Amino acid sequence: MTHEDKNFGQNHLETRQICRRLYDLLPMRLKQLKDLHVGNLAAGQAERQALTSPEYKNAIEEYVDIAAQYRRQRVRFEILMMKKNAERSLRSFLNK
Repeated sequence: MTHEDKNFGQNHLETRQICRRLYDLLPMRLKQLKDLHVGNLAAGQAERQALTSPEYKNAIEEYVDIAAQYRRQRVRFEILMMKKNAERSLRSFLNK
C-alpha cells in the first residue's frame, strides 16, 4: 500500500470512531437538555422541548454529517481494496 492509501485508511478509522462516539452521545445530550427543562415543565413537556431544541437538532445534524462522511469513506475504502485485489489477481495470473 502506498503512503496515501495508509493515510486514507487511518482517516477512515478515525471517522468511524467519531461517528460511533457521536451516536453514543446523542441520548446523553437529550437527557441533559431534558434535565434543563424538568424544573419548569412536566416530564413529557420537558422531553418535547428538548427534542425540538436547536441544540439537539445541531447534535443530530453533526452526527448525520459525520455518518455520511464515514459512509463515503467506507465505499472509497472498499473500492480501493477491490482494486488492490484485482491487481494482485492479475499479477498472479500473468506469472503462471
